[in-house]
Amino acid sequence: AAGSNGREGAEGAVGGDGPESRKSPAVFWGILDLKYDPDAAPQDRVKVLETGDGQSSKFSGYGAAIKETFTKENRLEETIRCAVLTENKKLTHDKIVECGYTHLRPKQHIFPKVYSAGLAAQVAASLSLGDSGTCVLKLCNRTRGAGVVPVPVGELDATLKGLLQPPVDMEAWLRDQPEDWAYRVNPGCFDEQSRHWWSNECPVFLAEELCLSAP
Repeated sequence: AAGSNGREGAEGAVGGDGPESRKSPAVFWGILDLKYDPDAAPQDRVKVLETGDGQSSKFSGYGAAIKETFTKENRLEETIRCAVLTENKKLTHDKIVECGYTHLRPKQHIFPKVYSAGLAAQVAASLSLGDSGTCVLKLCNRTRGAGVVPVPVGELDATLKGLLQPPVDMEAWLRDQPEDWAYRVNPGCFDEQSRHWWSNECPVFLAEELCLSAP
């Protein structure tokens, strides 16, 4: 009808006995980065590593069937606004644990973003890494892989020192960097990740259990 808006039209579409009316109402909370390890114990096979608002993502494509099944059985209604929760990895972890889903999260511990000689040992002990384990160092408030650094325990001290001790004279260091650095850098390399850490304003960082996945 003249003058009706898109929302009124959408509401009309789900009324009556049409296909949409038979679907379950659902709200869009966001997206999850899942890891699945078929070799782990049943209760440990699925882990939720990250959450996101779904506005920008790099999908592998392996979860396409989940979305197809969802749209066949559900209809989307109002979106839940949860930007603060999804943008802070510590808040995400705490909320999932608070809701009783600790088994879905990798072990995680928080540390001040200040290097000390005993910091690597503290991180290793908190995650029970032993002599050959690997952990993942993360920034609390960065997304899309920025600042994510997997580290074998044997390299943990040197890595923490490099991430937590920026150049003393940052201006002089910047002047010495090649102008085309951004075009030549290998994405995800330590040189790139260290810059994320040095420029990050959050006073803490996260050390997390490494989770493996099979497509």
